[in-house]
Amino acid sequence: INLGFSPPDVSLERLQNSGITEGLSFAFRQLSQGGGPSKMRERVKAEFQERYGENLSDEELRLAAREDMMQRMEAQLEAEGVDVKGVTNVMEEMSRRNRELFALPPYVLYVARAF
Repeated sequence: INLGFSPPDVSLERLQNSGITEGLSFAFRQLSQGGGPSKMRERVKAEFQERYGENLSDEELRLAAREDMMQRMEAQLEAEGVDVKGVTNVMEEMSRRNRELFALPPYVLYVARAF
């Protein structure tokens, strides 16, 4: 909230429940370790292998991460009382619901280029 990723009128609890903070935390954790895109890719792959299995191919890791993300989004929608079986595109629904919670501040592009 204080960094400009969400409007000041959004409560911290609502922001945390949206799941946005987890993604931002992951991105900043990777950026803070430096090393450029290739090192970041290596760290992300290592973290995904730790989560989903060391013997998976890159494509299998991608599919496992996507499935995990979809399950988390469905669980969040269900917790909010949404019938996920009635929502044909869970990602679209999450985007619609979280649109007012998240904005990419202009300074982020400059910070990202520094890495």
